[in-house]
Amino acid sequence: MIYLFLNDISTGEVVVILIFILIFFGSKNIPGMAQSIGKGLRQLRDATDDIKRDIRHSVSEIEKEVKVNMDHVNIQKEIEEIVKRPKRFVNDNIKTFEDSTKKMTSSIDEEVKLSKEASVKVDSKPEIKTDIEKSALKPEIEVDKVDDKNATT
Repeated sequence: MIYLFLNDISTGEVVVILIFILIFFGSKNIPGMAQSIGKGLRQLRDATDDIKRDIRHSVSEIEKEVKVNMDHVNIQKEIEEIVKRPKRFVNDNIKTFEDSTKKMTSSIDEEVKLSKEASVKVDSKPEIKTDIEKSALKPEIEVDKVDDKNATT
């Protein structure tokens, strides 16, 4: 900071300023003033260091809080994910169960249709038997007729 304005001041100007300070304050007061200026600069530097330290400390606390909050957010996300897993598992099992029940009901429906068709066939078998019995009787009748013809001849 001091170097900024020293670039514009020449050596002669610095000598004039030092002579003015020597005349105005005297040789006895200059060391005390330099000491008090040094103490003031040190206090100023310490104060700025304290402020910097406080700011860093505040920032680190905020970062810790943010990390804790992010951990809470991450924990909440993990909890939500853990809660979603059983829901997905249940939903998947429900879908599987629905698919299997649909297959079972369709196979049961097919079996019911087949059993109805079989019962219709069973009901129609006596008619078939009667037809079979009739056809079985006809040859006997025809045999009897043939025997009657052979007997007459």
